[in-house]
Amino acid sequence: MKLSHRIIVRIHQLRTFCDHQAVHSDLFIALTHQKTMKRLLCFSLLLAGCVTTQSLPVEDRSRTYDLDYDLVFDSAVQMLAERGFAIIDAEKDEGIINTDYRAEGEFLSFLTGSTRLKVSALVSDAPGGTRVLLNFDLQDVDVSGDVSGVYNSRSLTPRAARGYYRDFFEALDAYLEY
Repeated sequence: MKLSHRIIVRIHQLRTFCDHQAVHSDLFIALTHQKTMKRLLCFSLLLAGCVTTQSLPVEDRSRTYDLDYDLVFDSAVQMLAERGFAIIDAEKDEGIINTDYRAEGEFLSFLTGSTRLKVSALVSDAPGGTRVLLNFDLQDVDVSGDVSGVYNSRSLTPRAARGYYRDFFEALDAYLEY
């Protein structure tokens, strides 16, 4: 089975979603339908999470809204863009939203080094509404090495990680007037 160039690009994007996530090509060969492939891959990566959030249960990283899918998807994209995230991928039919990294905490960066945050979301139909599953990749610049511009994923306590999810869901709630 030959994968289209678009699928290969998507695979590359999702593989880089979290540096430590291993995605095996056997998974892609076994699946024959592109939409199923994309959803399964994105969902499995979101379930696994990055080092910053892997210890959190899915319930802490998701929320179900009793609202229309299109409204929730469009609002999530708009809310992320308004919070300063460059949207690099927003596929409504697939439910996938990926942002580029956004600088975080620049005020103290001269002391602690630069930090950046990336958000990925999977929006899907769910019993009773529309479900949003978020994942964050928070990284700090490696100031210990000789190479500048190298980032490493930051480990957060579960409490701190929950704070990121709470803040984003509160912003989405306000945007949806929920």
